[in-house]
Amino acid sequence: MGFEKIKEVYRQKSEKWEKIRISTLGEVLNALDDLEKETTFENAHIFGSVTRPYRFHESSDIDIAFEGLDRDRLFVAVAFLSRRLERDVNGQHLEDIAELDAQWTEIRRGHASVKHKAQSLRGNISNEDLAESLAYRLHNLYCAYEDLFKLVAGFFENQLENSSRYHTDLLRRMMLDMEGIRPRLLSEDSLKILDELRGFRHVFRHAYSYGMDAERVVKLAEKTTSLNAAFAEDLDRFKDELRPAKD
Repeated sequence: MGFEKIKEVYRQKSEKWEKIRISTLGEVLNALDDLEKETTFENAHIFGSVTRPYRFHESSDIDIAFEGLDRDRLFVAVAFLSRRLERDVNGQHLEDIAELDAQWTEIRRGHASVKHKAQSLRGNISNEDLAESLAYRLHNLYCAYEDLFKLVAGFFENQLENSSRYHTDLLRRMMLDMEGIRPRLLSEDSLKILDELRGFRHVFRHAYSYGMDAERVVKLAEKTTSLNAAFAEDLDRFKDELRPAKD
């Protein structure tokens, strides 16, 4: 089969699944209307590949976040929709997803704390106590980011593997665009600084008693200013791609 023929087959297949996606999205909306007759909820937001042109395929699940639905009724709703749509449905609480914003607030507090302590250390670079205090805040800042990554993995992937490379693997997973599950969270700019913070966290936890290199600590603190701005854009984009299909 020639290259042009392969392209044509691929195009036809893509067009076929795009039509199926649009049809499926309509079926989901109709099923949600019927679900409201069975149980009460405030709102339902559809996200994932069914909302994204040319990303839907045979094994795609339907991802829906509900407002105003307790966990028992969520189970019933997911079972109802799965039967109706004859496709796996992943149901979540929008309240769970809102935890990302709460954790982002904690991260921003961490950034403010790092900035304040870095300013103090710049004026007294030989002060070991200040250096260790800033190092501790950088350590905590990365831990706060990692807590947000755990929320993303837990909400959308439903699995967290514990291994010797857990911290590295968790960070790298945030770079992945998981089709039908969730969009990519991190940009390259954020990843670069976060990976440096991750390495620093390891050094801090395992070599704390040897003292901190004040100059290195200050330089890393300065980089977190760029991280703050870059990740704010990352998180906004991430949430935009989880756009609601029904309001």
